[in-house]
Amino acid sequence: MRLSSHSDLAVRLFLYLDAQEDKERRVLTPELCQVLDTKRSTVNETTSSLAKAGLLDTRSGKYGGILLSRPISDILVSEVISICEQRSGWQFAQCDNPAGCDCYMKGHCAVQPMYQQALHEFIRIFDKFCLADLQTDVNVKVARRAAEKYISSNGLVSGDLERYSKRRKESRSLTDTS
Repeated sequence: MRLSSHSDLAVRLFLYLDAQEDKERRVLTPELCQVLDTKRSTVNETTSSLAKAGLLDTRSGKYGGILLSRPISDILVSEVISICEQRSGWQFAQCDNPAGCDCYMKGHCAVQPMYQQALHEFIRIFDKFCLADLQTDVNVKVARRAAEKYISSNGLVSGDLERYSKRRKESRSLTDTS
């Protein structure tokens, strides 16, 4: 079984977002592209699926970005992978896509039930882990260094982020009181 690049990206994305010192800071797509070494379209497709499932909060505009919707301790790895793999239909073998199957055993396959059982066992393993089980102190340090590198390479300083977060919180509190 091979997971799609979206599943791998999603797990790394959650760990990166969780590692941020300021849990209220919305991470921008260009930052994720640079840190996770992937294309913007891939990040957008992945974050869109996860946001539709309620795992991420994504916003566009001046105070936009990506934020965790809930703690990673409340998110099973199987939940993330299931969302991402739905795009490919969890194809384990050629016979999982009957329209594209050109196997000589098509319609009479004794192998497919074994593949289906293996797939179910594969998924069950991911049910045993939440994303927080994968987060380590080393990962947090590396993610924070990557964030600082992105911030400084784009002409920002930590104070800029603090001011940005403060302005965002102030604007949110103004809209909450209206």
